[in-house]
Amino acid sequence: MRQEVKHCKDTGKFCYSSEAKAIRALNRYDDIRRVYYCDSCNSWHTTKMGVGLAKLNNIPLKKKGIKPKPGDIERRLAELKKKRQDG
Repeated sequence: MRQEVKHCKDTGKFCYSSEAKAIRALNRYDDIRRVYYCDSCNSWHTTKMGVGLAKLNNIPLKKKGIKPKPGDIERRLAELKKKRQDG
């Protein structure tokens, strides 16, 4: 059964339900430059905007290439699990 396609009310962009799904799209399409979390719709979006343009517009970025510290993955999984339980 197909899920309903959801778009952000603020940006009009497609909403990905998880960071992993957004990254999958990033890896699949050459024109997508990065992914980011949207606080207004609590979903992940993709964008063609490169890092340089994002910095010019004061858009916060996650740094790539930073290896997780011990416990980072467990903390992130706990955050996601709590978010899912809270609805």
